[in-house]
Amino acid sequence: MRWTGMVLGLLLAGAAQADVAAGLTAFARKDYAAALAAWQPLAAAGDATAQVNLGLLYELGLGVPADAAQARQWYARAADQGQAQGQGNLGRSYEQGGDDGRALDWYRHAADNGNAQGELAVGLEAEQQQDYAAAREWLGKAAAQGQGVVITAPAAANAPPPAHPTWPRPGATGGNVLAAGPALAGGAAGSGLAPAQRELAALYAAGQGGDKDQARAVEFYQKAAAQGDALAAAELGYCYEQGLGVVPDNAQAAIYLRQAAMQGLAKAEGHLGTLYRLGLGGLPKDYSRAMAWYHRAAAQGDSGGAANVGQMFLGGYGLPQDFRQAFLWLRQAADHGEPQAAFNVGQMFEAGNGVSKDATQARDWYRKAADAGNAPAQAALGRLYFDGAEGVTTDSLQAEQWFRKAAEQGDPQGQFGLGRLYQTGRGVVLDFAQAAAWFGKAAEQGNAQAESSLGLMYAQGKGVPKDLAQARGWLQKAADQEWPGAKEALGRLAE
Repeated sequence: MRWTGMVLGLLLAGAAQADVAAGLTAFARKDYAAALAAWQPLAAAGDATAQVNLGLLYELGLGVPADAAQARQWYARAADQGQAQGQGNLGRSYEQGGDDGRALDWYRHAADNGNAQGELAVGLEAEQQQDYAAAREWLGKAAAQGQGVVITAPAAANAPPPAHPTWPRPGATGGNVLAAGPALAGGAAGSGLAPAQRELAALYAAGQGGDKDQARAVEFYQKAAAQGDALAAAELGYCYEQGLGVVPDNAQAAIYLRQAAMQGLAKAEGHLGTLYRLGLGGLPKDYSRAMAWYHRAAAQGDSGGAANVGQMFLGGYGLPQDFRQAFLWLRQAADHGEPQAAFNVGQMFEAGNGVSKDATQARDWYRKAADAGNAPAQAALGRLYFDGAEGVTTDSLQAEQWFRKAAEQGDPQGQFGLGRLYQTGRGVVLDFAQAAAWFGKAAEQGNAQAESSLGLMYAQGKGVPKDLAQARGWLQKAADQEWPGAKEALGRLAE
C-alpha cells in the first residue's frame, strides 16, 4: 500500500541547535561528510533532531553508503522520543519495506503530533477506506503546513529512481501519490504539502466528504501546481479546458499542461501534443511538435501516446501516410486496452490497410472496442453482422444489439443502422415510422446515407407524410456530400 511516497525531513531543533545548524550549513553546500561529522556525535548522545537527519543521510546514501536498516534504526530512536518527523520517516521506512501495519501505526503517531507526512498518510488511508470526511480533515491539515523548505539533494548511485507520476481521472482521488522531496524543516512551511493539496482538491471536485466545490478544488490544485506538482498542474489544465471552477481558457490550459508535460507526465505530454496538432490554446498548429510529444508519451508506455502516433501515420499529418506504421502503433495501443485504437485496428483489418484483409479479425477488434463502450466500434460491429462478410455470418439479432448500443450513445452510424433494421424488418418488427425517426436522428448529424434514405421516405410517404419539398431538401444534402444515387433521385423527383 502506498500512502506518502518519499517525504524526507532535515530538522533544525533540539538542545544542540547550533551544532545541528552547522550540519545543515554543510549539507546545503553539499559537504555531506561535514554534515555527518556534525550530526553523528549528537545523534549518539540522544539528540532526536540529529538522529532524524543522520537517518536521512543513510537513507539517501549521502556521505555514507546507503543503508536502509541504519536509516530505520536512527528514525526509530528519534520516534521513540516522540519526535514527529522521526515517526513519519519511520512509517515511510516500514511502508517501503512492505510492513503496512507498522507503517500506518507510526504515521498515526506522527499525524497526532502534527507531522504533515503523517497527516497525509492518515488522510490517504481514510480515503482508501472511503471515510472521506476524515480524509478531508487530515489532508486539510497536511495541505496547510507542508514539510519545510524544499532542497535538492543528489541521490546515491544505488538509490531507487524517483517514481514517475500517473494522471488519474479528473476528479478521481487516491492512486499514485507523489509527496514532497527532501526538505529542510527549520520552521513551518507556509506553502503547504503539495500532494495533500492535490488530493484535497480531488475530494472537493468529486464532492466526497462534503459539498462539491469545484472552485475550491481549483484553489488547491493551484497551490500544489505552484510548488511544481505535475499531477496538480495536469488537473488544473483540464479544469481550464473544461471550465470547471474557472472561466474556460485554452491558453491557461496549455500553460499548465506544458508544466506537467515538462516534468514527464505522460498523459500531459500526449494532451499537449494534441493541442499542437489542432493549434489550440494559443499554440501554433505544428505537426512535428505534436509528433514529438506523442512519441515522448509513447516511450513511457502510454497507450494514448502510441495511439496518437498511429493516428498521425494513418492521417498523414505532417508526414507521408504510412498504413503499416499506423497499424503497428495502433496495434500496440490496442493491445494495452485503448478502445479507439482497437476500433482503428478493426477498420484496418476490414479494409486491408497496412495488414492483410481479414473480416474475422476486424470483427474481433471491433468487439474489444465495443465492449469498452466505443460507439463507432459498436456501429461497425452491427454493420458487419447486418451485411455479413467472409468469415462473419449475418446475424440480425446481433446487428440490432450493437446498432442500438451505438444509437443510444448518439452515434450517427448506429442510428442509421437501426433505421435500416426497422426499414427491412430484420431483427425487429417492420416499422417505417421508426425507420424514418432513426434516419432523421442520423441525418440531423450530417450522415449522408441517412439523408438520402430519409429523402426517399419522404418522396414515397413511407413512415412519414409524403412531402416532396422535404424529400428534395434531404436528397440535396446527400447529393452535396456526393452520396451515390442522391443526384439521380433528385432528377427523378424533377420529372
